[in-house]
Amino acid sequence: VTANGAGPPSRRFQRPESFEQAPIYVAVMTYLGFGIVTLFGYFRDFLRAVGLEKCHIAKEREEQKDFVPLYQDFENFYTRNLYMRVRDNWNRPICSLPGPVFDVMERVSPDYNWTFRY
Repeated sequence: VTANGAGPPSRRFQRPESFEQAPIYVAVMTYLGFGIVTLFGYFRDFLRAVGLEKCHIAKEREEQKDFVPLYQDFENFYTRNLYMRVRDNWNRPICSLPGPVFDVMERVSPDYNWTFRY
């Protein structure tokens, strides 16, 4: 690249990015947490199959069984057991300008994060 910034575009805009390395205990605790939540998810699926836990998910009608399912098995499992538990934290509606400090809308969920009320 020359002094005036001329040169190939691929070299002009490339900047090496460096990210701080996560400590090993953070990585281990993250994987451990996902592992525990996944085990509880399989346990809850077992309870749903036996009939001890109420199932809140949408079900396919019998006449749609011949079509390709919209979600694969693990996508369904992840949405049902992992994502729905943290949805309130990940999908927070912001009600102010973005910046270092912002306001978040308060909301409640009477049905375990399936629906929200402001």
